[in-house]
Amino acid sequence: MNLDPSTVYDYAVEKVYEHVPGPKRNHGDRLNFRAPCCGDSKKTKSKIRGWIFRNNGAPPSYWCYNCGEGSLAIELVALLENKSVGAVFGDILKENRGQRKSVPVVAATPPPPKPKPEDFEIPNCWIDLENHKDATTVVQNRKIFEAPNLPKNWKLYYSKKTKRIVLPWVRNNNIVYYQERAIYKEDTPKYLFPKVLEKDLFGLDNIDPSFPYIFVLEGAFDAVFCKNGICCGSISITNNQRELLKPYFDFKIVWLFDNQNIDATAKKTIMKLAEKSRSNNFFIWPKSFKAKDVNEHFITTGTNPFYDESFLLENICSSTQASLRLKFNK
Repeated sequence: MNLDPSTVYDYAVEKVYEHVPGPKRNHGDRLNFRAPCCGDSKKTKSKIRGWIFRNNGAPPSYWCYNCGEGSLAIELVALLENKSVGAVFGDILKENRGQRKSVPVVAATPPPPKPKPEDFEIPNCWIDLENHKDATTVVQNRKIFEAPNLPKNWKLYYSKKTKRIVLPWVRNNNIVYYQERAIYKEDTPKYLFPKVLEKDLFGLDNIDPSFPYIFVLEGAFDAVFCKNGICCGSISITNNQRELLKPYFDFKIVWLFDNQNIDATAKKTIMKLAEKSRSNNFFIWPKSFKAKDVNEHFITTGTNPFYDESFLLENICSSTQASLRLKFNK
């Protein structure tokens, strides 16, 4: 039997009030309370950084802005009551017999809540980057803070939990998302993204409206070297990211992948996207460029043509142009 997700949300809220001490704030579609998994702040009992999200018809989820833990709300209840998820499911059924809906109470992956930027707080597991020698060395070697397109007052961190560099994604001067980058080559995958946060866009705050082009790159370390460069964290754009780009309808959106002359995967991606839609635009790397990506070009040559508007414009191709150039190796 399946249950109405709202019933599960209400049951979870009831159990939080029953088992979790400290202040609580009920916002109707989300409940804020002291995170029980990590104990929240050890310094002040007024910190409340645990959240349950109703999720508008999808299974309700839990997220902690202190330690970064996320799960389904029913899994949080199981933890609070020291029961299995199945047992909690049975308890909810007993209290709410007859309520059925097509949305399952247990899903493989928790649906992402949509927290407001002001809800985000720096997790306790994040420390200042300079407190970790190897992480600091990586950033220094990549000359990140010499980039011309850095977010205002941008600060990087080191996560003691994942042992990775943390790159906050800032929009409207608020941290709205983040990615974590491996320090050592043997650590895979290279990048980690929070599972229960809606993927945002990195770099929108630095768009120059006088240059009506936006260049979409995969990585933040490349985007900060590119004029009107933004990072989407993938080779595709999510629906939420498309919504964030809607105010920029006057801009031409251009994909800027790694050097297709060096990276075979980048070349295949361009060919695939060009075939999929003739409305796509691409930056095609000049054959004389030997670096794999934008950041590496700056490191190896000490020059940054990707902040030069004329250089960028000279190498923008439509889908048809990109397909022909790559097909005939022009």
